[in-house]
Amino acid sequence: MPRRLLLICSFAASLALLLVSPPSSRASADQYSKRIAALQSQALSLETQLTSLNQQGSYAVSQAAALQQQLDATTTALATAQIQLDAANQRLATVTTQLTTTQTTLEQDRAELASLVDGMYRMQGQGTVVTALIDSKSFIDAVDVVTTLGQVSGHMRTLVSSVHAKEQQLVSLRAARLADFTTATQLVGSLQTLSSQQQYERTAYQALDSSLNGQATTLLAQLQTVQTQLDNLLILDAAQQSGGSGGNPTVQGTALPPFAFGPRVDYFPWGQCTWYVASLRTVTWDGDAGAWAANAAAQGMQEGLAPRAGAIVVFGPGNGYSDIGHVAYVVSVQSPTAFTLDEANYVGLGIVDQRAVTNLKDVEAFIY
Repeated sequence: MPRRLLLICSFAASLALLLVSPPSSRASADQYSKRIAALQSQALSLETQLTSLNQQGSYAVSQAAALQQQLDATTTALATAQIQLDAANQRLATVTTQLTTTQTTLEQDRAELASLVDGMYRMQGQGTVVTALIDSKSFIDAVDVVTTLGQVSGHMRTLVSSVHAKEQQLVSLRAARLADFTTATQLVGSLQTLSSQQQYERTAYQALDSSLNGQATTLLAQLQTVQTQLDNLLILDAAQQSGGSGGNPTVQGTALPPFAFGPRVDYFPWGQCTWYVASLRTVTWDGDAGAWAANAAAQGMQEGLAPRAGAIVVFGPGNGYSDIGHVAYVVSVQSPTAFTLDEANYVGLGIVDQRAVTNLKDVEAFIY
């Protein structure tokens, strides 16, 4: 299953934690502090849940990948074994044909040899050879008789050698056929084993894949439901923040108003610089402004010292800033060291202003 799907599912499961407690009234600072503490606790639980779910997702994905590799290896071995079996069967068929041909030729040579031996025996037993020599009318006739007898004897010797050679060839062919038959039998057994292994691995892979996809489908459906509920909650939360204990914020000039890009989960104290920046950017960490760079980096956020539009700029304490630091939202960039930012609580609590910065003297980091 794709990694991004597992992360989406983890996000869906984690979002449900935000809905445990309904939005409470911010009529008093004490109630607001309690809500902040509760949300911080839920945020810590959310981080733990995300880590656990991501680890489970990584393990499941690695299992699926390992099963797929095993299945591929088994399929390759199965194809190789099938090729070897086909070759062994072809050799066995060829040897069997040669064996049949040799056996037929051998039987023919044996029959011809038996006939010659029988004829020679009869000629010698009945005195036919001696009679033929005595009855010869001339020396040439006698030579012809002797030559004929010599040719017959030579053919007999040739046949004897041929029969002997073919008998040895038959022995070799039978041994080759037995070896090929044994190899083919072993390959058939190997094919059966590999086929069973392939079926097992395919079943295991399909079961894991089905399980992961089923969980993903369920969690995605939950995500859609939770997202709708969360949007409604954030609208109520934003309304309470703007009309709660701090009243309506004062926005100067062309600075972006709080929640200018839509509802956000913002559990920082109303009117502070952290509250304003968290209303424009999704902030999943906590802490005072001076700790934002370290806390964001701990969650894997990309950081640097080059200003970018849409980045969060973190200023260190002192030098005109609070002793716990200051954060703002970068709206535009003029040069590698000059940029324009929107901020809150630089002029006063709940006041949003826009300011140009011409150097990086007090900048600790930009959170992208």
